[in-house]
Amino acid sequence: MTNTAPSPSAEALLPATSEQIDRRKSLLQAAFDVIATAGFEGLRTRAVAARAGVNVATLHYYFPTKDALVHGLADFLSTVFATLHSPEQATTGHRALDYLRREFRDMRFYREQHPELMQDRRAAFLRTDPDVFRAACDALASLDLRGELAAVKIPVLVMVGEHDEATPPPMSHELAAGLPRAELKVIPGCAHVPQLQSPRQFLEALEGFLL
Repeated sequence: MTNTAPSPSAEALLPATSEQIDRRKSLLQAAFDVIATAGFEGLRTRAVAARAGVNVATLHYYFPTKDALVHGLADFLSTVFATLHSPEQATTGHRALDYLRREFRDMRFYREQHPELMQDRRAAFLRTDPDVFRAACDALASLDLRGELAAVKIPVLVMVGEHDEATPPPMSHELAAGLPRAELKVIPGCAHVPQLQSPRQFLEALEGFLL
């Protein structure tokens, strides 16, 4: 009878050896390349393994499940976007304005210097039906459900990024104040998409609320 040891989790392999760390990074880069080419719906373990030039068993050694791969990719991308920025410029003395300017500079920087980071976003945007997008914008501009918040009796977790410019923190404070059983979490250092910008903080906030 042969005993088969379970594959270690991705976390168990860290810090491990430099070779294993490099292999893990190459698999995550391959996963990102697959998504950039085929969209998130095209993320398949065989496609990732083929892109990385390894067999599926090797991929499963580092990422036993697709969920583990997606979590690893989220951490990988959050690190990329958190550390890769356009060259610094002189501050204006206004924190919000400086942050907004950096966001626009970074988008231009990614597009010009690292187009691979924007491929998936661009492809998803181009697949969007213009009429659907227009209707969504109209709904966002006119929809106001504040008068109905008091009727929500279940516990609610309201989360917002500290530097969110699209839906600023004061809006979340107002939302939480209008809900009878709300808990407000402001995610430090994040903007509009904390689930991508800091997946670990995002999941910790969810975990604390759900468990």
